[in-house]
Amino acid sequence: MRTLIVVLSVALMAMGPLGCQKKEGPAEEAGKKVDKAVESADSAAKGVAEKAEKKLDEAAQKLKDTAEKIDKKVDEKIKSGSEKAAQELEGAGKTVKEKLDK
Repeated sequence: MRTLIVVLSVALMAMGPLGCQKKEGPAEEAGKKVDKAVESADSAAKGVAEKAEKKLDEAAQKLKDTAEKIDKKVDEKIKSGSEKAAQELEGAGKTVKEKLDK
């Protein structure tokens, strides 16, 4: 009998804290809602950041492509101008030579 009393006493003591748990109050509920809102905002911010990064990468690529086109056109103009200048210089040299030979 003594063993039964000890077992029942231990069982009651073990179950005691279970009955003492309080239901969450308004502050706990509000805290959980704030936590969920922060998680949701964080997730949305990450999505926006990823989209922004993609758009920036696209813009950078467009700028690079445009710079390459400009560079190519500048090179063509320089080459064309250099060839024209060389021809004119050669012509001027011939004219000077002809005048010196007379």
